[in-house]
Amino acid sequence: MPKALKHTLKVRFFDIDMLGHTNNAAYFTYIEEARMAFCEHLGYTAQNFQTDCPFILAEESCTFKSPSFLNEVLVIKTTVSDLKEKSFIFNYEIKEEKTPPGGPSQNHTSHIRLQKENSNSHS
Repeated sequence: MPKALKHTLKVRFFDIDMLGHTNNAAYFTYIEEARMAFCEHLGYTAQNFQTDCPFILAEESCTFKSPSFLNEVLVIKTTVSDLKEKSFIFNYEIKEEKTPPGGPSQNHTSHIRLQKENSNSHS
């Protein structure tokens, strides 16, 4: 598993709110994109993801540090922590490409691994 994976995206017009900066809800879409890029890097595809990597989102949080704006390029650094048998946490640091660390937000998502049903069970 990689220590960290960086995913880059550009702030789109529809991500901007009436105050001219990135809407807070957009950050959750950004970290979802970064999480899927991380999983794809590990070899999971849209076709095999649900069967070979069965986990569900249990919790999601975002601490906003500074705003981002239209056309800025954001770099999302994704890492995994607290890797346990049935759960783990993705951590995300989002920063504007041209600024020092500590940019717009820090996020995490907690996940729970789903148990595959026993094919011999007849309940």
